[in-house]
Amino acid sequence: MDAPHYTADLQQFINYLTIERRVSRHTITAYYGDLRDFFTYITEYFSIDDVGKVTVEMVRSWETELIESKISKRSINRKLSSIKSFYRYERNIGKIEHNPAKEITSLKCDKDLPEFITEGELEAIIRDFEYEDSFKGKREQAVMTILSGTGIRCSELVSLNKSGIDRVSDEIRVIGKRSKERLIPAERYTMRVIGEYIIERDRYYEELNKDNAGEIKDEGWLIITDKGKQSYSRLIYRIVNNVLSEVTRRTKKSPHILRHTFATLIMNRGADIDTVKELLGHNTLAATQIYTHNTIERMKDTYNKAHPRA
Repeated sequence: MDAPHYTADLQQFINYLTIERRVSRHTITAYYGDLRDFFTYITEYFSIDDVGKVTVEMVRSWETELIESKISKRSINRKLSSIKSFYRYERNIGKIEHNPAKEITSLKCDKDLPEFITEGELEAIIRDFEYEDSFKGKREQAVMTILSGTGIRCSELVSLNKSGIDRVSDEIRVIGKRSKERLIPAERYTMRVIGEYIIERDRYYEELNKDNAGEIKDEGWLIITDKGKQSYSRLIYRIVNNVLSEVTRRTKKSPHILRHTFATLIMNRGADIDTVKELLGHNTLAATQIYTHNTIERMKDTYNKAHPRA
């Protein structure tokens, strides 16, 4: 059976995102899944598999289908954004004249405030938690300390290399979204934990090579798997989830909670929004402004407790 007509167009767009835009693997997977689902729907319901024949009514029909399926508004908006990006690309390379998704407006979502853990809970996982005195224990401690002490993303930790750790100037070189590099200052405790982990990590590599006749190559990744390979998002998530489960009853226990915690705590202690923006690697201030709400709420709480007429 021949592949659908849209397959080549979809693959060309994915190649563009990968090679020219250099977007992350996670984003590539999301784009591909959204577009594949959309074109599968168009093929099944309208009996066409040519991207150039899609109309605005067809896109609206798909949006309605998603709404009736009780998918969250945020997920629907992301899927619509994927369609808009695809057709914007098709128009730019001259394959179509009109973008059928351009007129589709995003659904209005309630703005969720970032969830974070308290300073007490953070202290419990950083200085009070009893990590095993082993490679796995040192790795767990390094993961928790780096994420909460720098605010970097899970994907950025996965791609962090040993060469990015500058223990002289106490800085970490991170490769963020779209391969944008930034330097993040790290306090002494974080650097000490990283240093202790690296010693254990390198010793672990030596043991692996003894057991595998020197065939395990050290590619320099900071956080590695039990087999000496580059770590991956699910491993980082599992580490964070396991440790947080010991110190908090919060439902969300993902690496992003530690990023939110980092940003919230430094803003509460007086960091300006521009600095936080740079530390987090945000492209615009709009993405960083969600943390100002928590700061304002804290100010209100202090006001209500301190003011004689509050």
